[in-house]
Amino acid sequence: MAITKRAAVAGLALIVVMCGTVTAAPSIDQILERIGTTRGICVVLGEEHVPLAIDLARICEFITYIQLSDHASTLQARQEVEKYGFLGTRIYIDQGDPRRLHLADNVADVVIGPADASEAEVLRVLNPQGKA
Repeated sequence: MAITKRAAVAGLALIVVMCGTVTAAPSIDQILERIGTTRGICVVLGEEHVPLAIDLARICEFITYIQLSDHASTLQARQEVEKYGFLGTRIYIDQGDPRRLHLADNVADVVIGPADASEAEVLRVLNPQGKA
């Protein structure tokens, strides 16, 4: 089942299932099956999902944008991503208020984030066929 921007409620439910505080995190294969693509622009929100962004960069063709809320987390994430050689080539990391994503409208193919991600912002940055 594909979750598109048109199915906003279902898309936000997918964010909860994939990235909310659950006892067992979904595997990378389960995530890829749910999003249904291995290329495009992927937005990752929250420092707890930086390892997922690295895993996606290893096995997919995504260009990934990570937005973190504080300076220390941003620096730490950049150092971690740089260890794998993805910083500035496949993964880009920015600092900013999570209530406002630093991206244009309709640009993201996939958004992965915490359950409390701003619904309006997720829908704003997703392209019409994007998945959350």
